[in-house]
Amino acid sequence: MAKWIDDIYHFNEQRIVINTHHLAHVVEDYFSSLQSEFPKVELVYEEQLLGTAGTLLAQLERLGNGDTLVAHADNFCMADFGLFIEAHLRRPRHALITMMTFETNRSPEQIGLVETNDSGMLVRIHEKQKIFTGNVANGAIYIFSEEAKERLRTLPFLKKNLEIVDHVLPYFLTEIYCYPCDGELIDIGTKETYFDAQQKFSNKKI
Repeated sequence: MAKWIDDIYHFNEQRIVINTHHLAHVVEDYFSSLQSEFPKVELVYEEQLLGTAGTLLAQLERLGNGDTLVAHADNFCMADFGLFIEAHLRRPRHALITMMTFETNRSPEQIGLVETNDSGMLVRIHEKQKIFTGNVANGAIYIFSEEAKERLRTLPFLKKNLEIVDHVLPYFLTEIYCYPCDGELIDIGTKETYFDAQQKFSNKKI
């Protein structure tokens, strides 16, 4: 969590919203000691999880106007977020969302693989399927344009039990620009991948 804040805090103009649930008190205790250092960080506790898309929909008003970076924090990412933001600003005109992607050697049953066209636009998503379709995966790090957020407000969602990859990306399938991560990205959502990241980066200055 500290690395995420260090990476993106100085790019943020309004606020950073962190969704908490499991071990929320640990996150709250950590940021209570850093409130003066990071005044733009706001914690929002979800008593019942809404899903990644449900959380985004519930926080749209709090996030305010303008483009919004959305990240799944169970990723360890060594990307240069300045380059990611620049790529979003230079995206094709019809693209409403920029998605960070990365190369992976994990089984397709464990991860969401993506296909793009020659312009870097998303054309197909293969979410945890048995068939091998390549080695480029969704990094679960996005920048939503204001236009994309406006469209989300009009979609007939219930705002709970919704996931970005399942319920949001399909609505924007031909309007998502894919940016290859310029550093290493590791999904640390399992013990195996978490320890893998520890071994790779424990002795490196990050």
